Amino acid sequence: MAAKTAQVVSIDDAAGAAVPRGTGSTRTKTRFVAVYGPPKCRKTTACSTIKGAKWLISDSNAIPALDSLGRLPPDDDIYELTSVDEACDIALKLADAAAAGKLKIPAVVLDSMTQFSDWHQQDIAQATGQQWLGQDAKNNGWQRFNQTFFKLIDALVTLSKYVNVIAICHAKEKFEASKGDFHTLNLPPQCATKLGRSINWMFYVTLKSTMASGNEKASRFIEIVKTADGNRVVEHAIHTQPMGLWPASGDPRLDPMEPGDMNAILRKVKLI
Repeated sequence: MAAKTAQVVSIDDAAGAAVPRGTGSTRTKTRFVAVYGPPKCRKTTACSTIKGAKWLISDSNAIPALDSLGRLPPDDDIYELTSVDEACDIALKLADAAAAGKLKIPAVVLDSMTQFSDWHQQDIAQATGQQWLGQDAKNNGWQRFNQTFFKLIDALVTLSKYVNVIAICHAKEKFEASKGDFHTLNLPPQCATKLGRSINWMFYVTLKSTMASGNEKASRFIEIVKTADGNRVVEHAIHTQPMGLWPASGDPRLDPMEPGDMNAILRKVKLI
């Protein structure tokens, strides 16, 4: 008896609705970015150039900084929040609106993750009868903190499916390699790791200011500022690749060091 020949059937012919076609992804047009650096290095300033962005604000310096720059968004685009729960709720509502095609904006900026972390630590400490997290060795509150703070990060991941999300974060004062891959973010270790694994890009912001010698020239990075004691050379930069021991990562179309302008960066890689 002749052997039977196996019949080759295409997925489309055999499966039909059982194996639906893929839907593609909107993430080719959006990014989730962490912008971090030491205090007063113009992180907010770097993000303020994104016209039409919505701002989820907890940091007390954000509004004064935006106002002094003349870049204060309209009231409808400012969400001053006081808790992680509020931030999570707004992020998910914005995601729902964006998914329904009702939110046509270039980005959502959260300023800052560090402040939300500080507040949430206080809230959980109070809820567990402690002055600070970890005071009670038996019920230190950290597991509860991580579970709820992770929800905010997940909400931002969901939002970033539809719109660019920029999360501003402070940097640790010292380099601590023993704390994990994303130890430079000023967040509790597990939250820093969770955020680090969730973001697409991690940008490190620096600001250098020195007295001018007279030979310096203004450039994409350098501003010559007149002060009472003479001209100063101010260099404001966003690092898209590691800066010394400080980690950073970005799109290969970006230079290792870009000017402190997130709008220009997003335009350069055609995200806005």
